[in-house]
Amino acid sequence: AGLFVCSPAAIVYENLLSYTYLDTALLSSAMYLLVRFVSRPSPVTMWLFSLVLVALCWMRSAYHLIWLLAVFSVLLFLFRRDRQFCRLALPVSLVAVALVGMLYMKNVAMFGVSGPSSWVGMNLATMTHTNLTDEARKQLEDSHAVSALTEGAPFQQLNAYPASFRTNENSDVPILDMESRFDGSPNFNNRDYIRISSLFGRDAATVIKVFPEVYLGSVYRNLANFLFRSSTDYRLVSANVSRVQAWDALYSTLIYGRIAAMDQLWSKSERGEVGAPSSLKHMPLRDVVALKGREACVFLAIIIIALPCVAMVKMVRNEAVKDRAILGFFLVTFGYVFLTTNLVNFGEAHRMRFEIEPLIVVILGWFGSDLWRRWCSRHRA
Repeated sequence: AGLFVCSPAAIVYENLLSYTYLDTALLSSAMYLLVRFVSRPSPVTMWLFSLVLVALCWMRSAYHLIWLLAVFSVLLFLFRRDRQFCRLALPVSLVAVALVGMLYMKNVAMFGVSGPSSWVGMNLATMTHTNLTDEARKQLEDSHAVSALTEGAPFQQLNAYPASFRTNENSDVPILDMESRFDGSPNFNNRDYIRISSLFGRDAATVIKVFPEVYLGSVYRNLANFLFRSSTDYRLVSANVSRVQAWDALYSTLIYGRIAAMDQLWSKSERGEVGAPSSLKHMPLRDVVALKGREACVFLAIIIIALPCVAMVKMVRNEAVKDRAILGFFLVTFGYVFLTTNLVNFGEAHRMRFEIEPLIVVILGWFGSDLWRRWCSRHRA
């Protein structure tokens, strides 16, 4: 636990007014409650576990109802022979699914959006529109296979899009009507973004069909971020990182295996500026590799690749249902975050990975303690 709490990423995200740290805390709480439940079964603990998952699905649209269903399905499958657990977990899971489902029903009734977020189309467009070449963009426009939105990028000011895509209807709800927030940044809660996002999603699907290499290139770059990029190498926390630069460099070198971090121990770093996703998105892949190659976190990548594989092997071989339940929750959550962050949204993979890093630390500590006990038992014998 100390390894994560003292990490530079935990320090800088704790001081960022965003949902990232809250998501991390909720996932950590869910893992703790599950470990507590399998150790000392209690209805209260199970209800708290489910309510934490519901809270996460309510507050963070990235955690979809599919993830919630997968978690409870795995737990019910593993404990299928335990009647006491099934009698408790089944109604709890049904209530949890119903609570999250009510949110989706509310979105359908009020906004016509059948899901937790109205930004899915714009998120997917970051995987396609952002990295389109001028030739490909012109080919799509000439074929009339996409809308005029292809000329621009998602998540822009509302007035950056053609007037035909806006309704300018007044709902008498300020957050739904304002085009900008108090600081001048776009208000993506404006109702007009619902239709714009939907059109972006349709255009993105067309781009994937016509130019799959563009989408696959974005997936490849996301995977590289997820595996090799430090969570602190993110533009929104760059100002905070500059205040703990020496600790970030030392931690990244010893724990993450980022060789280039040694240079930052004695000199001022500018990676918060040059490494911003907003600039990397539009750079050719070869230039990105040249810029960020030396900052690859080798140890981190090895852990991220090896740990789920070892967890799956132990889950298959381990006969203890309690251990398999903990591993099942970890694998479902890791797999879900891995897939959604790499396949749906561009440039956020390493930030989203931070949210499951406490789970990685817990499983890594568990496996490490098992190896230590085995080593000690062999030498005592």
